Amino acid sequence: METTYYPEVSDAELLEKNRIYDEAASSLWRTVVYKPVHDGWEFTNMGGRAILDYVGEFAEASAGKRVLELCSGLGDTCCYLAEKFDCHVTGIELNRHQIGHALQRIARDPWLAERVEFIESDIRRWNADQLFDVAFTLDSLMLVNSVDEILLKVHSALKPGGVVVLTEMTAGPNVTDELLSFIWRLDGMITIPPPLGYHKMLTAAGFSDIEITDVTFLAQDCFQLMAGAMQAQKEKLLETMDATEIGNWKQLIDFYLNCFRNEEFSYSRITARR
Repeated sequence: METTYYPEVSDAELLEKNRIYDEAASSLWRTVVYKPVHDGWEFTNMGGRAILDYVGEFAEASAGKRVLELCSGLGDTCCYLAEKFDCHVTGIELNRHQIGHALQRIARDPWLAERVEFIESDIRRWNADQLFDVAFTLDSLMLVNSVDEILLKVHSALKPGGVVVLTEMTAGPNVTDELLSFIWRLDGMITIPPPLGYHKMLTAAGFSDIEITDVTFLAQDCFQLMAGAMQAQKEKLLETMDATEIGNWKQLIDFYLNCFRNEEFSYSRITARR
């Protein structure tokens, strides 16, 4: 199965789509996503701690190890790894609202500030000034284009023998170009190849030992928990939101849950070594 829908869009269009994450630190996200799915951690992704623990263990992260996250969002993913594995973590993020929140987070904690840094940059234009032991992404490459070029940059940023862990929404066997076009318009998701598409790009970038693991169950669990939280917290949400906005969120949650259940989308954890 090979999808053919890859829209050509400008940087301005991508930035405009990214604005949907400007409010990711809001009480709505805390109520529907962070508390029920991630035990309060501000993870704007489906995989959460299960993936982050895997990253740390797979890379044998520890004191002295350097970790790179592309598209680090609100910063809690970097902070979680630093706290659990005592490693140094660098997060690259383009959204000013999110990186501002992340910088405030580490400013309140001197211990974290020594181990975590955030850089405001477009990952397509960022260049590493040091080499890393591991690089990872969580639900991020689907929101950018030129992924093949980004993987080349990741390869050059890793030490020899360094590893990369990509966890991304991928095209399932029942996906259609119409659906891919719809989620671009809906949520700015522009790069949704089948899992083997990542295998090809990683190979072309010079990586080896590529392994792909289907973790779609994590995506389904995420949206099921979100759906439960929407139902359980509806009265509380109505205190700060109107019914239409709540209904839109519910429709969105149900939409993605059904897409994963119907094998239109999959969720893939992909590892490789430089």
